[in-house]
Amino acid sequence: MRLLAEEGRRFAEALRRSRGGRPVLLDTGFAGPLTYAAALARNDPSLAAVPPLLRAAALDARRRGRWGMADRVVYLDVPERIARDRARRSPRTHPAALRRRHAEVARWEREFWIDLFDGAPPERFLLLDGRRRPTALLADLDRWLAASRPRPIGPAADRIRPAPTGGRRLPRRDPTPRG
Repeated sequence: MRLLAEEGRRFAEALRRSRGGRPVLLDTGFAGPLTYAAALARNDPSLAAVPPLLRAAALDARRRGRWGMADRVVYLDVPERIARDRARRSPRTHPAALRRRHAEVARWEREFWIDLFDGAPPERFLLLDGRRRPTALLADLDRWLAASRPRPIGPAADRIRPAPTGGRRLPRRDPTPRG
């Protein structure tokens, strides 16, 4: 609940900053506590009661305008092997004792985000191949931001729905490297 409250604080700050007309870029979306708890509960049945409690709290916060989804999502996709190597090279921020759990959660969260946004309008979701050079990724991001101007979602507006059948499919395995 504390993490969800922190996401509410970040959401309010992002809304405040976006009122100036400029995009607000966050390194993670506001749903992290929900997806993390759901992934943990998937692997540990003793935690099964946590995701519904968080979901109810998030829905209540959304109704009050204190939490919501980002207008656009960029998903930086990397193969598990690369994620493991990067985690090993950053022991302070990726403790060895949590690496296995984080890998299991990341596997589930990847599936969640790609399934959630399958069929979403292209101005709402961008899947980037994280094996590419940062300069190439930033160039793609700049082009996408310039070309896509979705109407803000806001707390009570467009809600993310399950993908319609026949929507565009996103890759479920590692994308082909470019650039």
